[in-house]
Amino acid sequence: MANDPAWQAALDWHLRLHAQPDDTALQAAFSTWHSAHPAHARAWQRAQRVWQLSGALTPSPRQPIPTVQPSLPPRSRPTRRRKRLLGGAAAMAACLLVVLLQWPTWQADYYSPKGERRTLSLNDGSQLTLDGGSAIKVHLDKTQRQVTLLRGRVYFQVSRDTARPFQVEAGTTTITVTGTAFTVDHGDERSSVAVEHGSVQVDDSQTDTRQSKAALGAGDRLELDHHLGKAQLSHQAPGTMAAWRKGLLVADNQPLVQVLEQVAKQLPGLVVLHDQALGQRRVTGVFDLTRPEAALEALITPQGGRIEAYSPWLLVIQSAPGKNK
Repeated sequence: MANDPAWQAALDWHLRLHAQPDDTALQAAFSTWHSAHPAHARAWQRAQRVWQLSGALTPSPRQPIPTVQPSLPPRSRPTRRRKRLLGGAAAMAACLLVVLLQWPTWQADYYSPKGERRTLSLNDGSQLTLDGGSAIKVHLDKTQRQVTLLRGRVYFQVSRDTARPFQVEAGTTTITVTGTAFTVDHGDERSSVAVEHGSVQVDDSQTDTRQSKAALGAGDRLELDHHLGKAQLSHQAPGTMAAWRKGLLVADNQPLVQVLEQVAKQLPGLVVLHDQALGQRRVTGVFDLTRPEAALEALITPQGGRIEAYSPWLLVIQSAPGKNK
C-alpha cells in the first residue's frame, strides 16, 4: 500500500478532514475525489478502517504501565548494607542515564523537551518546528545559513535567499536549499528527509548508494540507514508528512521498530526494545502522539508485546509469554 497513490491520497484526505472538519470547500473537493474512481472509494474504506482500528486499540491514558518489582530468592535477599549499596548504584545509574539523555541539549542553541513541540523564528524569516526531544545549533551570518540537527526531528519552512543557501547538517548528511518546506529526522541508526514543497539537495558521505546524493522534490522522502549504509527513496502525500506537527503518527506498513522510535520521542527517559523479531513486524495505523503512553500501548499490545516499567526513566518492551515462539 505504501506505493499506492490512491492509498496515499486517502490518508492525506483523512488527515486534512480530521484537521478541518467544518471546511465545506474541503468536503466538496473530497467528494469529487472520492467519486472520481472506484479505487479512491476502496482506498478511503481502508483508511477509515485503519483509523478506527488504531483509535479502538488506544487504551485509556489513566491506565499506567505497571512497574516491575524484581523478586529475589530467599537465599539472595540483600543485607541492609547491600541494600544501601544497591540503592546507591541504582541512583548513580539513573543520574548517568539522565546525563546521557540530556547531553545533546547542552550543546544546543534551541531544544524541545520530550513530549513537547516548539516553534521558533530565525532572524532570516525562516520558521522551524522542533519535535519532542529535538536539539539544534544555529549559525547565520552575511554569507551562509546553517542549522545543525543534533538529534530529533525538525520541520523547516525556509525563507528564500539565493545569495545565502540554507544548509542543514544531520550527522553525515547535508541538506541544501534556497527556499522550501521539508522535515529532517535524525537518529543514531537512521535519518530521513521529506519534502512538502520546493526542492532540496541531499548528500550523505557514509551511505554507499547512488541515492545518497539526490535531488528531492515535493512528496519525496529519502530514508538513510547509517548502520547498513543504504538509502531508499519513496513518495508520499504531503498531508501525511505534516501529521506529526498535528500530534498524529501515520504508519503505513512500517517496521514496528521505526514507529516505536517516533513514539519514544514523546516519552521521558529511555525505551528499550528487547525483541528484534517483534521490532520487524509490520504496522499500519494512526497513533495519537498527544497521548504517548496510550499510543505505545496501542502499538505494542496488538503485536503480542508487553511493556515493563523499571523506573520512570526506563521502559522495556518484549514479546508477551507464548507470543513469539
